[in-house]
Amino acid sequence: MPDIHACRRDSGPRFSANSMAAFEISREMVALCRDGVIEDINSAGARLLGADKPSILGKNFSQFLGRDYIDVGKQLLTMSAIEMAPIPVELQPTVSGQKRQVELVIHPAREIGEGCTLVTAKDISKQAKLARSAKRREDRFKILVERSMHLICQCRNERIDYINPAGADMLGADDNCSPIGWPVWDLFAGEYRDIVRDGLMDILAEPSYLPMRMMRCDGTVIDAQVMVAKIPSASGDLEYMIEARDISGHNRAVAALRSLNESLEKRIVERTKDLANANAFLETLLEAIPTPVWWKDVEECFMGYNQAFRKFFGLGIDTWIGERMDLVLPVSQPFEPSQPILPFEQARPQIEYEVKLSIGQEHRNVIVSEKGWAGHGSQFSGTIGVLLDITQRKRMEEELRRMATTDSLTGINNRRHFLEIAMAEVERARRYFHTLSVMMLDIDYFKKVNDTYGHAAGDAVLHSLTATCGEHLRTGDS
Repeated sequence: MPDIHACRRDSGPRFSANSMAAFEISREMVALCRDGVIEDINSAGARLLGADKPSILGKNFSQFLGRDYIDVGKQLLTMSAIEMAPIPVELQPTVSGQKRQVELVIHPAREIGEGCTLVTAKDISKQAKLARSAKRREDRFKILVERSMHLICQCRNERIDYINPAGADMLGADDNCSPIGWPVWDLFAGEYRDIVRDGLMDILAEPSYLPMRMMRCDGTVIDAQVMVAKIPSASGDLEYMIEARDISGHNRAVAALRSLNESLEKRIVERTKDLANANAFLETLLEAIPTPVWWKDVEECFMGYNQAFRKFFGLGIDTWIGERMDLVLPVSQPFEPSQPILPFEQARPQIEYEVKLSIGQEHRNVIVSEKGWAGHGSQFSGTIGVLLDITQRKRMEEELRRMATTDSLTGINNRRHFLEIAMAEVERARRYFHTLSVMMLDIDYFKKVNDTYGHAAGDAVLHSLTATCGEHLRTGDS
């Protein structure tokens, strides 16, 4: 007895007359055909064929196929041949001349009726275009490599997969001696063979040509300039390209290599010495600066500070190292930055603000200037700050302000300050339509006091009068 389930699997999917309603949600084309004639099609299919649904129904599906695919399409649509795998075909150009490539699958639909097929198509135009573009790039690259005047090898891991004609000629390769499949280091002679075998990754990291010696098939040695560069690999293997060109003079090549090594060693020694000298100079310079200086990391934690900073705050060498500045700095008054406070890495190179500090029993006014610094790779690495003590300057400013607005004898506001205040009060009265009163006091017989008892007594009278008047002023009065 035959296996019914196996028969159904062999015959493909089963359909009914109501299947098209379900296929309307599909993004791919689904068309119901009878003897190749389209009886129904979903909206995605109409868009793909470049026409509206009424104009499509009743036409033979093969009319929409490209000229080279019409015969194959007719055979599949009439089920003269059955192919369940997707078939890449080209459709007729649309009215706008656009060509489309699709993957076509034709399913027998015997459940619906005799000669019925269900045609599905997936638009692969974009993928096909990308594939053609990749093929063109590959062909161009192949032509460039084939026509190159230098040796070019394509290698995978430690083996040679390809060598161009110029490279084969350079090595004297023939049918009896082909480098394909060789270990990469077999291209090189003498000590260079060991260098490549043991230090391939170091050579891959070298961005310039290296002078080396290569081995020909006949055993002779040639001098060459060699560059090894990684190439992208889809498989995950290590793939790279070797380019080599002939150079003359073995002695010149060996001398160049020796000179390069000696030069590198000398430069390393010199740079190490220069770096040590620069660090020592910088440390001495920072310690000699009389202004407090510090530097912090990206987390706002202290990394170091100079002697002036330690003396200003009374610290040890590492008292605040690793601590956040905003947690240990004895701020007695919130600072007022001249710029919005944002992270330094947000393109703000420098900020400056004034702050009042409490150090012991003394209050200090200081100006803080901080600038971001970049480390390796120009990445934001922290900030450098300078502190300027302006306490004395603030006191002098206050004293100058007091002297400019008060009378030196009595200590009360002088005439200029009185006029400034009076003008402000007059303007306020005008703005709010308020009345304004002014009182003037005159000291009777004051000249007689001066003449009789002397100027010292007159000064005492003025002090007494101003003190008496001051006792009757309100707190907010000037």
